[in-house]
Amino acid sequence: MDAQRGNSHERVSEIHSLMGPIGAFDNSPLHLTVEKLNGKNYREWAQAIKLVIDEKGKLGFLTGETRRPPLTDVAASQKWRSKNSFITSCLINSMKPSIGKTYMFLPTAKDVWDAIRETYSDAKNASQIFEIKTQLWQMKQGERKVTEYYTEMVGLWQDLNLSCEEEWECTGNSVRFKKKMEN
Repeated sequence: MDAQRGNSHERVSEIHSLMGPIGAFDNSPLHLTVEKLNGKNYREWAQAIKLVIDEKGKLGFLTGETRRPPLTDVAASQKWRSKNSFITSCLINSMKPSIGKTYMFLPTAKDVWDAIRETYSDAKNASQIFEIKTQLWQMKQGERKVTEYYTEMVGLWQDLNLSCEEEWECTGNSVRFKKKMEN
């Protein structure tokens, strides 16, 4: 079955080997396997990529917190550019080639990250939120083990949380969010 699954889904395995050593887990057989972005798995892909890149201390390249130093600081600017190119390469290589080639000419990892989110995220898609809520409402244990039922339910709750990810500009926005969740 694992061989079948590996053939039917394009995957990026051992992504950490591309990004260098991972401290205490250098010799660990545990590896994060990220299913390549295929256009339908954005939430799962984005979360896995964030975990890997954050673990490497490079999440600022996606969020914009790690800013390019002034060009007058040649050494720092070159170091930033090298790290940015590496993160961009990791992003592109974690996508199906037909998707990745669309983003390879964007100048920064943040630009790639933002463009992918804009294209594939369902974060503002009310129909996606409604669909997840409906799945949760209609969910039944049936003949499944409690652990299987629970795992699926938790997965749907996580999908719902990711779909409702909001950036609050002020506390008044929480009212808007609560109304959105009630509808």
